[in-house]
Amino acid sequence: MREHPPALILRFGAACLVVASVQLFVAMAVEQALRPGYSDFSNTISDLGVGAYSGIFNTSVMLLGIIAFVGILVLVRIFPAKPLTYVGEILLLVGVLGAVGVGLFPEPSPALGGNAHDFFSIVTFLDANVGFLIIGITMYGDKIWDRYANITTVLGAISTVALAFYVYFFLGNGWYFGIGMGGLERIVAFPVMIWAIWIGLTVLTCRVINLRS
Repeated sequence: MREHPPALILRFGAACLVVASVQLFVAMAVEQALRPGYSDFSNTISDLGVGAYSGIFNTSVMLLGIIAFVGILVLVRIFPAKPLTYVGEILLLVGVLGAVGVGLFPEPSPALGGNAHDFFSIVTFLDANVGFLIIGITMYGDKIWDRYANITTVLGAISTVALAFYVYFFLGNGWYFGIGMGGLERIVAFPVMIWAIWIGLTVLTCRVINLRS
């Protein structure tokens, strides 16, 4: 059985997850409002990292990675103590660090032969989505987390499957289910952020802290 940090430390980690995701949602909304003609469907999320006001998105996505990394490190010990859980947690940590690279190397970056942005985007999406899908699977049967297993697993599965289709359409048939590249990308990106907010609020409301103490 894992030894869990004090409740105050757990709340700090939970707050980090909430703040990390909320501030990115807010930053995206603000920058989109400043860009007439920007569309959630025809424009990708990374388009916000180029041109006027791009500093808003690039700074925010780096903050997402840094703050979420701290939050996950603090909270890792409250999830089910199973070997597979550690795999999911490591993937999540790598994924949020990838978000820092997304902000550091926006689309026009010449780094890695011009492929740095795509590389870090794939690291972020793949690792984070598979990571929290794995954590969802390990929640089943746990006396504390079993009640959260279904929604975690479903969100993880949706984002992971959406990523597979996104890559498929990007490499060939660009249909994107009729919702555009930007629309499908948001189905890839948003579930893990929504999950982070939900898990953070769950811990902040003491539902897990009280049960673990």
